[in-house]
Amino acid sequence: YYRNGFPTDAIWKIFTARHPKHPENREFSIEFSVGDEASAWKRYIPCKTANDLRNVVTDANFEAVHIGPCFSDSSRRARAPTVHVVGKELVFDLDLQDVAWFGVDKADQTSKDGNDRHVRAVFASCAVLVEILREVMGFEQFLAVYSGRRGVHLWVLDERAFGWGDGERDALCKFIAGTPSKSDSRVIETRHIRKNPSFGENTWKAVEMARN
Repeated sequence: YYRNGFPTDAIWKIFTARHPKHPENREFSIEFSVGDEASAWKRYIPCKTANDLRNVVTDANFEAVHIGPCFSDSSRRARAPTVHVVGKELVFDLDLQDVAWFGVDKADQTSKDGNDRHVRAVFASCAVLVEILREVMGFEQFLAVYSGRRGVHLWVLDERAFGWGDGERDALCKFIAGTPSKSDSRVIETRHIRKNPSFGENTWKAVEMARN
């Protein structure tokens, strides 16, 4: 499967577009099991071609492939003092505990029906988050992937978010969550997105569709 069916070429095209002349600046990592529910990582793997990435996913019995930031030099030298991160896509991690928007009770996670409802809520919350990011921030390019455990990773691929630092990313997360922000008095404290006046009609429609 990983030699012939895994979407290596598509992954390569998406995640090397930032540095077409120096694709090895992107970090690829693999996570693999070492027994007793423990895991280990092989990090800072540079790939110069799509075939290099194909070799990475076929040469080891791994559990997950992780895609990291782009560095100013080859990811193999990421720990050198002169090498720094030049960009990383904006990524949201939506897990089973992140379903409060839909009022799903977490007490019944162990039952099959309860777990099914939680999984549906995770994917529904992803759809709502996409609408919020479109409406509030004007983002247009998204990629939703299974996180490898119990949720979804939503990648924002728009160029203008690529170079954001921790401050910008944290401010956006606080805005979406509706938590107070000292730097922006317009953000209203609320426990539910539905009560946040910053979101418009399209977001409400997405919430209703997801709940139903």
